[in-house]
Amino acid sequence: MDMFPLILAARCTHFAAGLVLLGAPLFVFTAVPAWAGAAGASAARAAERMVLLALPVALASAHVWAGAALVDITGTPVSLADPSLVSGFLLETGFGKAMAFRLVVLGVAALAALALRGRWRLAAIVAAGAVLMASESLLGHPGAAEGARAVMLVAVHAIHGMGAAVWIGGLLPLIVLLDGWAKAPEETGKAPGAVLRRFSRFGIGAVLIVGLGGGLAAILHIETPAALPGTIYGRIVMLKASVFAALVCLALRNRHIALRLARSPTRGADLARIAVNSRMEVALALVAVFLAALLGMSDPQL
Repeated sequence: MDMFPLILAARCTHFAAGLVLLGAPLFVFTAVPAWAGAAGASAARAAERMVLLALPVALASAHVWAGAALVDITGTPVSLADPSLVSGFLLETGFGKAMAFRLVVLGVAALAALALRGRWRLAAIVAAGAVLMASESLLGHPGAAEGARAVMLVAVHAIHGMGAAVWIGGLLPLIVLLDGWAKAPEETGKAPGAVLRRFSRFGIGAVLIVGLGGGLAAILHIETPAALPGTIYGRIVMLKASVFAALVCLALRNRHIALRLARSPTRGADLARIAVNSRMEVALALVAVFLAALLGMSDPQL
């Protein structure tokens, strides 16, 4: 039974949900000033809606991924009904232990989301999202490595994933704010400029981290430059790098527009343009997530 398509779909969905769990609530704490008033409340509400949707998606995709991985190993869906096989898979294999840990973290985050409200709820989800993004590397090639190489790979992939979450996950509540501001630009005051400048600063740092982490990961996985065009893994890396370059171009364009907001006579048009560009960033980011999931299931030597 070929589990590859199902595992790939579950992996992509799980990673995408992780981006939202860390990036969306973190945006509220890092990019929205305390004096933002209605903008701050709107961002908090948007982030809460997003994480309350992302949490069950992350939990469901984790279960599907783990179940499909077990069936892939045993060759039969009947293994899912065997408690000894399931417990052995979760408690005795490297992948199973990492997935069991993630399920526990997600379960605790779900309880916190039900028990807490407001910024306390968002803070708890940020903590869970950080743990999830930092441990995602254990579900791929880094989790199968050994010694110093394993430590380097885990650290590089963790930094790469957390940077991506801060950048891409934060775009989602920003888009909600931009849509509202574009409809009534004369009523927004200084909030758009302040939020965009703050997010831009964090975004630049996140972009640098994503690029550095991705570059180091490629170096650690690919033995020679000739392997880039010469292997399937290398070609996927090159395609992912191209998508990243396009994302950087969009981010720089948004920064350029944001910097002129204070003196722009057409604030509504500029805000709408940034929102469109941000949606394009999210769309490209989903392509990058798919490619990252594909890389995690590909042999670096082939």
